[in-house]
Amino acid sequence: MKVEGKRLNPEDALKLKPSSKQANKKISQDARSRAIPRNHKGDVEISALAKEINAMAKPLTESVRPDKVEHFKKAISSGQYRPDSKAVARKVIEDLML
Repeated sequence: MKVEGKRLNPEDALKLKPSSKQANKKISQDARSRAIPRNHKGDVEISALAKEINAMAKPLTESVRPDKVEHFKKAISSGQYRPDSKAVARKVIEDLML
């Protein structure tokens, strides 16, 4: 390696540091080998609370109407959706009272 004054010859500098692709590939391989043991079966344990939350949320997701969702998405993104704030507040209060 040849050092010129306080500068390193650019050709020699490239030899010192691997390319970023090589370095990223090596890091990625190292991380993968440490993160997942080879004999790992991928078992997951779901808590009773998570199961309960999932059971409560299921009826909510079943009642979603994709056509309505798409309609409101388009209206909101185009700036056409302007809900009546008093009607929304009234409905929220009614739902809380039930």
